[in-house]
Amino acid sequence: MESNRSLVYIALLLSVFSFGVIGYELIEDWDFLDSLYMTVITLTTTGYGEVHKLSDEGRVFTIFLMLFGIGTFAYILREFVSSQFEEIEKRRRKRMLKEIARLRGHAIICGYGRMGKVICEELSLKGFPFVVIEQKPECIEQLRQTNYLWVEGDAAEDDILIEVCVERANVLVSAIDSDADSLYVLLAARNINPDIYTVIRASSETARNRMVRMGANRVVQPLTMSGKKVAQSVINPAVEEIMEIGGLTDGTEHGVQVVDITVKSGSPLEGKALVNSGLKKGDHGFVVIGIRRGNDEFIFAPKGDEIFRVDDCVVGIVKRDDYKETLKLFEA
Repeated sequence: MESNRSLVYIALLLSVFSFGVIGYELIEDWDFLDSLYMTVITLTTTGYGEVHKLSDEGRVFTIFLMLFGIGTFAYILREFVSSQFEEIEKRRRKRMLKEIARLRGHAIICGYGRMGKVICEELSLKGFPFVVIEQKPECIEQLRQTNYLWVEGDAAEDDILIEVCVERANVLVSAIDSDADSLYVLLAARNINPDIYTVIRASSETARNRMVRMGANRVVQPLTMSGKKVAQSVINPAVEEIMEIGGLTDGTEHGVQVVDITVKSGSPLEGKALVNSGLKKGDHGFVVIGIRRGNDEFIFAPKGDEIFRVDDCVVGIVKRDDYKETLKLFEA
C-alpha cells in the first residue's frame, strides 16, 4: 500500500515536470535542456531569472505551470502527512489491542456518552482496568484524546465482545442510551460469558423489569436516581451535606468513599482476625462496615474475632488517597 502511494507521488511529479518541459519546447521553441532548466527554477521558485526572454504566451504558460506545480506539491504533502498519521494511528491501535488482549478481571464499558464518560473517569481514578466500546464518530474522537483502552464497533456484536476479552471480564456496563441496544448487549455478553456481572442503564421501569428478567445483575435508571438524590436533600439535608454521588466528603477535596474489596487467595488478610488485620480501628484509612460471605450472608459491623476467608467481600469506608494502599492488604 505504501509503495503504491510512493509510485503515485513520483508519477505526479514526473507529470508536472514533463508538462513544463513540453510546454516550453512547443511555445518557446527551446531545446530540452533550456526547457528543463526553466521548468525546475519555476517549480522550485528559485528565481534565477528567465533562460531566454519569454513571449506573452510563455508568461501565461509559466503562471499556469507555477499554479499547477504548487497545487500538485501541496496535494502530495497533504497525502504524505495524512499517510504518516494513519501509520501512527495503526501502530497505536496495534499496541492498544495487545494491551487489551492481556486484560483479566476487567470491566467493559459500552458507550462513551455522558454517563459512560463519568464511569470511565471514576474507574481510571481508582486504577480499575477497563476497556470502552463505542461506535459514534464524535465519541471516538473524544476517546482518542484519552489514555483509555477502547475499541470501535457495535457492543452487541460477538466479534467486538471477543476482541475486548469479554470471556475474561468481571463486569460489563451498558451506558448506551437505547434500551433495545442495551438489551442486545446484555444477551450477547451473557451468551459468551454467563458469569459476567452486568450493570445496565434503563430509561423506564418497564425497561428495567425487562432487563432484570433477561438476567441483568443490576439495572440503573439515571433519572430515578437523580430524583431520589434531590428528595434525600430535602428530607435529610444534614446527611446530604456530607454525601455526594462520588462517595462521602470529609470537608476536603480528597474525601472518602464506600468501597467493597475481595480477599484473594494468598492475601495477607487470609485466615487473619479483623482485630489483628490493621483494619479494626481504621488503620490504613479503611473502616470496615461489613463482610459479604457467599451470596446470602452479610455480616454487619463484624466483631474483632471475625476471621477473613478467601472470596470474602469486605465493605468499608476508605479515604480516596489511601485506596490504592489499602488494596495491597487484600491482594496476594
